[in-house]
Amino acid sequence: ARIKETDLSVPYRKGRYWYYARTEEGKQYPILARKMEALTSAEEIVLDLNVLAREHAYFAVDAFAVSDDGAFLAYSVDMTGFREYTLRIKDLRRGIDGPESIDKVSSVAWAADGRTLFYVEDDDAKRPYRLWRHRRGDDGATLVYEEPDARFSLSIRRTRSLGYLILDADSHTASEVRFLS
Repeated sequence: ARIKETDLSVPYRKGRYWYYARTEEGKQYPILARKMEALTSAEEIVLDLNVLAREHAYFAVDAFAVSDDGAFLAYSVDMTGFREYTLRIKDLRRGIDGPESIDKVSSVAWAADGRTLFYVEDDDAKRPYRLWRHRRGDDGATLVYEEPDARFSLSIRRTRSLGYLILDADSHTASEVRFLS
């Protein structure tokens, strides 16, 4: 009773778009949307989680990364409730998911070319431990880095300047950061 069912998050700008999440009364999940150039522009639905969750008893989205040109979305979904996320790539110009479906993904980041995607894979204990590079439309991926120490977990992200990819390796008592232009 205290939660406002129809609500809007604070928009943030990335490239030419303003991104935000909104909720509607009677719907369980948020709608992720964007507007080009100005907040007064027409809304474009990026992901309607209510539609995606329709046939599943459980549904969650974790990773959410839009390519620099705004043409592609990399996102991960869990339909099991066991934090087992599957990476998908959506062509935002056509509004459809591509053929990629990569299991056990915990974090993702686009390279500046809008075609190359870096993602971190979980091991069987759900520890993020391998960084992969995948080119959209290609089969397979190239292993970039593997963390052999089971005390450390990996994550990949972009800097705010978009000039670097950052690979974080964190444990409870130490951390290490690697970067790639």
